[in-house]
Amino acid sequence: MARSYTGSSNEEYPEEDIDDDIDALLDLIEHEPKMGGLFGVSHAKHSEYISKVNTAIAKLEQ
Repeated sequence: MARSYTGSSNEEYPEEDIDDDIDALLDLIEHEPKMGGLFGVSHAKHSEYISKVNTAIAKLEQ
């Protein structure tokens, strides 16, 4: 019974290209580096990181 339930899940929800874009955005958000402090990145590096996040968001909005 469990096999029939779990086996059909891939057929109901096919993966799309946009899923990869969403996964990339979520990965960027989850791994945002700390700014400043002992183990943090500089303001310039953090700004570069935020621009990558903004680029990923803009790609999804198209």
